[in-house]
Order: sequence, then C-alpha cells, then structure tokens
Amino acid sequence: MPLFLSEPPVALVALLGVLGLLVAGIGLVVRFTLAEQPWARSVGRALLAVGVLLLLLAFAWLIAGFFIESPREEAVRRVSAMADAVTEKNWTKFSENVSDSFEAKGRKKADLKGVFDQGGAYNLRAAAWDFAPTDQPQTDTEVVIQFEGKATAATGEPMLRHFEATFVKDPDGKFRMKRYQAFDFVQKNQPVDVP
Repeated sequence: MPLFLSEPPVALVALLGVLGLLVAGIGLVVRFTLAEQPWARSVGRALLAVGVLLLLLAFAWLIAGFFIESPREEAVRRVSAMADAVTEKNWTKFSENVSDSFEAKGRKKADLKGVFDQGGAYNLRAAAWDFAPTDQPQTDTEVVIQFEGKATAATGEPMLRHFEATFVKDPDGKFRMKRYQAFDFVQKNQPVDVP
C-alpha cells in the first residue's frame, strides 16, 4: 500500500479541506449574490462542485489513513506486542514479531530464546512508549522507529533504555523486527547494551 495513503500528511489534508471550503464558499457567493448575471449560475455551480469534490477527497484521504495500517504503525503495534509477551512470558507471541533475518549484537533470532527465558526467570515486566519515526526515510520494505522502553524486575528495579528498531517486510508481507540498538535513556545517542 502506498505510504501517502496509509499515513497522509495532516497539513496536506487540512490544506485540501480548507481549499475545498474556500472554493465552495466562493461558488455559493457567486451563485447567489450575482444571480442576475447570466454567467453567475454556471460558474457558481462549477465552483461549488469543485469545492465539494476537494472536501470529499480530503475526507476520503483522512479515512484511508485511519483504516490502512502503515508500516510504521505495524512496527509500533509489534513492539507493544513484544513488550506484552515479555510480561506474559510468552515466547511464541514474542518470536512471531521478530524476523527470521534478525541480527543484533551478534545474536540471531534463535539466540533470543535464551535471553527471553533469562528475563522470565527474573519475572520481568516490560513496557514501551513514546514511539516516533527516525530521520531515516520510511519505505515499503523497511521502517525504523525509536521508542522508550522499560523492563522492571520482580525486585522493582527498573531498567530504562531508548531504542531504535528496524523492521523489514518478510516474505509473508508482514513487518517484523530485524535489528535494534539500545541507547542510554537520558543521553539518547550513547549506545548501551541490554543485559
């Protein structure tokens, strides 16, 4: 699905809507205030039709943005599902959000199972929030997002990190995490490891 349909630029949709209102308003004014002029009815009707068409186009574009999930929105949903899976100690739910091509810090997808089980031994609860796109361009096959993450052990001690995760389109058409980088929670450009 083209990105311009799944994530319409709000400013562009608003501009289209305002332009539609303006053209429709001018059409109404021309049609009814200059009604005695022979050309006013047809010009007013044409302007009103163009204005309504622009409004319908803006509305349809906005609705498409709500109902079509973009790659970035899918990546955000999958990170949230992975955080829930850590809390629930559900490896299956976690692994279905990780690409088979995963590689980070020398770890492959199969290596994550041991890390995941170790986290389960500490009764970790995980959360992710403050999702944002990065400066890297989003494509139809890869998207990079950043977010804040927290893992809390049963002892109550939280571990906060800033993450940048790359999601790729797998052969089945779904976006899954291919790699991630962890950064210091405060100094977001200083790489750190996740124990």
